[in-house]
Amino acid sequence: MKERLSWLFAHYLSSKHDEMLIAIWAIWTNRNKFYHEGKVRSSGELTSFIQAHVQEYAIVTASVQPHSSLVSVLWKPPPTPMVKANFDAAFSRRNSEAWSGIVVRNHDGHILGAARRKIVHASSPFLAEATASLHAIQFSKDLGSSQVVVEGDARSVLLKLQGNEPDYSETGAII
Repeated sequence: MKERLSWLFAHYLSSKHDEMLIAIWAIWTNRNKFYHEGKVRSSGELTSFIQAHVQEYAIVTASVQPHSSLVSVLWKPPPTPMVKANFDAAFSRRNSEAWSGIVVRNHDGHILGAARRKIVHASSPFLAEATASLHAIQFSKDLGSSQVVVEGDARSVLLKLQGNEPDYSETGAII
């Protein structure tokens, strides 16, 4: 499979690479829907689906302006006496597991602790990030901190943590 993809990318114009990737993704998605849900798309429906996504991708990428310079993100300390728990998750779809990584620092930036935990039966990257946020809170508590600022790169998880609405998603119990 790797050789076929390499051959495709080597023998087609680079302007067609996005279209090829979208087609491969759509075919794989179609296969999964058939395998897991028994849903079948006709070849015409699949072709229309691919064309629509190619057009949408072209519109979106044309409207996005690349940054001319990289923006550096600096760590900001929490207010005293709070601690800040930074978290992230790495997800493996192949074996449905993930790992969370956590670093807890005080208002001076001193590291109070760092940990990693395995997340078994992770069904999605979103669930892995939500579980990592829970690990960050639990680990901060284990270190003796009762006031924690939680920070990570999963914006949707952080918004859910801040929200007051009932959450009926797969991560609702974790949030």
